[in-house]
Amino acid sequence: MQILPGIELANKILERLKYDLSQLQSSPKLAIIQIGNEEPSNIYVKKKIRVSEQIGILTDVYNFNSGE
Repeated sequence: MQILPGIELANKILERLKYDLSQLQSSPKLAIIQIGNEEPSNIYVKKKIRVSEQIGILTDVYNFNSGE
């Protein structure tokens, strides 16, 4: 069994994505649609926004009530 250095590997992938995105003529955008206000979902969305900003992806978040 081989143990992969997860954080190191993830950082290399993010650096490659950042470079690839910098070569594009227009910036990609991530649209996140969030239903409700559950803490695990909020954490997930915050992580997606943080990583997107690190690599140069614009992010829009659309929050909606769960209807309950």
